[in-house]
Amino acid sequence: MSIASPGRGVLLLTSDGTVSLSTTIVLSTKCSLMVQYFPYDTQLCPLYFFPENQPSDKISLISSSPIDATAKDDINEWTVVNSTSNNGEYLLPGLTPNNSTSLLSYGVYCLFLQRDPSYYISTLVIPSSVLSLLAFATFCLPPDCGERISLGVSMVLGLTVFQLLVADILPTTKGLPILQSVPK
Repeated sequence: MSIASPGRGVLLLTSDGTVSLSTTIVLSTKCSLMVQYFPYDTQLCPLYFFPENQPSDKISLISSSPIDATAKDDINEWTVVNSTSNNGEYLLPGLTPNNSTSLLSYGVYCLFLQRDPSYYISTLVIPSSVLSLLAFATFCLPPDCGERISLGVSMVLGLTVFQLLVADILPTTKGLPILQSVPK
C-alpha cells in the first residue's frame, strides 16, 4: 500500500510491517571554509542527519546513494567533484550498549567541492599583475623625469583603491591564505 500526500512525501507500508517514508526536503547549510590555497582551494563539506530522541530500533536512516550533483544551477563558484554517503549507529553518552534504545541512527553525506578560480583570476590576479608591472615601470624612467613622481603617486593611489576592492572580494575566515601565512 502506498499513500501519497502533496508536499509530504510517500508512505509505503509492506505486508511484513515495514514502513518506508520518502520525502523531499530543501535544506540550507553552511560549511566553514579553509582558504589556505584560495582561489585554487578544494573543500570538504560533511552533512550529518540524525533523528533526535528516536532510537535506531524505531527510526533507521539509510543513505542509499551519493548526492546528485546535476542540479547545481545556483552554485556557479563551486563544482561538486565527488560525494559520498555513509550511515550507521552511535551510542548515546552515559548509556550502556546492551540496550537497543541507547543507539541512534545517523546518515552522513560528504561533498567534495572545488572552487572555480576564473573569476578571481580576472578580478584579482591579472589586475594586481598589471599594477605591479606599472610600479616596476616607475624605475625604468630617468630619475630627473617629472613623470616619474606623478606615476609613483598614481600607482600608490591605484594600489590603495585596488586593496579596498580586493578586501570586499576575498572570503573572510579565521585562516590566512598561503601567501599571507608566515612559516613557524
